[in-house]
Amino acid sequence: MRPPTVISHTFKSKTEYLADVRSIVLAFSLKCGFPREEAEKIALAVDEACTNVIKHAYKFDSEKEYSIRLLQLSDCIAIEVIDNGMIFNPLDAKNVDIASHVRSFKRGGLGIHLIKNLIDEIEYHSEPGKRNIVRLKKYFPRTS
Repeated sequence: MRPPTVISHTFKSKTEYLADVRSIVLAFSLKCGFPREEAEKIALAVDEACTNVIKHAYKFDSEKEYSIRLLQLSDCIAIEVIDNGMIFNPLDAKNVDIASHVRSFKRGGLGIHLIKNLIDEIEYHSEPGKRNIVRLKKYFPRTS
């Protein structure tokens, strides 16, 4: 069994770099064998996770940095979003009632809902005062 492929990138906490994040994740997902539509969903989920870091963990402090680590494992890919900002466990977020959200004309607030619907598994680890890691996993399609 070969070791997992691991690629890391670090970004300034600026929304202008999210296009680079999406491009890197899309290319990695395609290289790992996901169909384009699935690869685009993975890229969108990672974009949302990074946006949450920029907006909530760092409060738009553009001097801060976060990293993404892309791992190709035997049964899935895992993308880790790593920051040292405020602690926020996405698994604790309440489910959103989409119909109510739309009726009230709310903007935003759907990032975690999107992530949960685009990704197979979410893990969260925090080392208070050091770093937070959100790990998004997407399993390879089963072939028959």
